[in-house]
Amino acid sequence: MGEKLIGDDVVLLDDDGHLPVFETTVAAGVFVSRRGLSYVEKDKVAMLELDALAWWLAAPSDSIDCGLFLGAWNVFSDLATAINGEPTHIDNREQMDIYDKLFFGNNLPAFTPAGEHYDPAWDDEEISILVDLLDPWLTTFRRLIQPVTLR
Repeated sequence: MGEKLIGDDVVLLDDDGHLPVFETTVAAGVFVSRRGLSYVEKDKVAMLELDALAWWLAAPSDSIDCGLFLGAWNVFSDLATAINGEPTHIDNREQMDIYDKLFFGNNLPAFTPAGEHYDPAWDDEEISILVDLLDPWLTTFRRLIQPVTLR
């Protein structure tokens, strides 16, 4: 099992390049413990509803869940780094602007003044860019996942 370190993020790919997935957080914890790796506590794990992303990709609209899309973008970026063996970067200004809109659309307290709320508006070109970025990575993610059954 190859551990791919990306700064503070870790993506585990098996020797065949598959991404292990688990039915429960307990199974994931057992899996990483057996390999001597640290594991993020359950209360610090955020769920990423990739089915909701797939539904959006099937019928793109300006109704965008910034938390979901930013989470997917970050996971796919980490996965790209694990696959390519080197950190990925956004070099395209349009993509960076979209990433910033997703980030600030999360309205994190450290970046959003008290009483304020940012709800970004999305135009057709930005929606198209999001589809072009996220759709192939969702396909790649689905191709790479490998359910793990612990014995």
